[in-house]
Amino acid sequence: MAKKIIPINYTDRDYSSIRQSLLQHAKRYYPNSYKDFNEASFGSLMIDTVAYVGDVMSFYLDYQANESFLETAAEYDNVIKLSRAMGYKFSKAPSSYGVCQFFCLVPAIPNTAEPDLNYLPAIKKGSQVSSDTGAVFTLLDDVRFSVATSEFVVAQVDETNGTPTYYAVKSDGRVVSGVTKTYTQTVGAFQRFLKVEVPGENVSEILSVIDSDGN
Repeated sequence: MAKKIIPINYTDRDYSSIRQSLLQHAKRYYPNSYKDFNEASFGSLMIDTVAYVGDVMSFYLDYQANESFLETAAEYDNVIKLSRAMGYKFSKAPSSYGVCQFFCLVPAIPNTAEPDLNYLPAIKKGSQVSSDTGAVFTLLDDVRFSVATSEFVVAQVDETNGTPTYYAVKSDGRVVSGVTKTYTQTVGAFQRFLKVEVPGENVSEILSVIDSDGN
């Protein structure tokens, strides 16, 4: 006896298409077993239930497939796991980066009303600034106020003749959240593969390790 092959449309993935295919399947292969498919019938209940389950399973199948690739993953934990599989070293205390604008007042040169460039300051790398909420940021590079990289605007004028007396100078600097701290550990005699635990919470990175000889 030849095997009966029933065609199945595997492209049906949502509730409506699955339900429609189930109705057609029942009417085609079981025309004499059950004929009552109105909305209040038991047959309609069974078909709706199967279509509902199929729709949910299709959704989670697609969802899990998307979570298996870094380009389409949406869950935070899955992104971290996929990144680690590719060699990414995850830091539990990530730092935020940004750009700060720094302003300073520079006096004007008498008789010329030009800014006196001798008063232009420099802010050293490693300087700390804080936000209105108390978050501390550290400057990544030196901020140098110069004619080439800064903006000059008149800040104060002489009320008698209107000539500028002070200029406001603006310059930008890159910052990272957090502060730089130093930790000293007494090592003692040589130990192979020595591990040193850095105390404190939310340590984002280790900038340098220097021994007592300066190496």
